[in-house]
Amino acid sequence: MRAARLRAGLPQTEVARLVAISRNAYSRLERGRMLPSLETLHRLCTALGASPNELLGHPAAPPLGMSAAAKDALQRRVRQLNGRQALALIQLLSDMR
Repeated sequence: MRAARLRAGLPQTEVARLVAISRNAYSRLERGRMLPSLETLHRLCTALGASPNELLGHPAAPPLGMSAAAKDALQRRVRQLNGRQALALIQLLSDMR
């Protein structure tokens, strides 16, 4: 997250304002002390021009041999989303095209 913020040339206070969270909350997100909600992740991706994988520190693609396990895990997680979370995920994925 920090690398994306620096690439965008934004201070933490500006990113926090764009994302509508406190600077302290943004600082905790950037240091990996907490995870963003789907809605906040979507706003972060938009503000920083970055992918969810980049902001969460994950590789762009799952390692070879893990794709089936990763797919199964993702499907289980998606089934647990409530309606608002599912819509936020759909919007996030749509914006990545």
